[in-house]
Amino acid sequence: LVTLHISDFDGSDERHWLPGRGVIDWPAVWHALEEVGYDGPWLYESGAVYDDPVANIHLIEENFRHWRSLK
Repeated sequence: LVTLHISDFDGSDERHWLPGRGVIDWPAVWHALEEVGYDGPWLYESGAVYDDPVANIHLIEENFRHWRSLK
């Protein structure tokens, strides 16, 4: 395992969601990666939700803090 591309989903289609906004059990993912000693880079997928770029930046920052707190 060299790098991770992470996003979430709603369990019913292939839409990519901000991590922590779908059905993936992120604490279990964190635990599994710690067990195998993964310490490589993460590609955090952060698609636009709003038409306002500043609102998207704030949403992504808030989401990233929340997602990291799940660890």
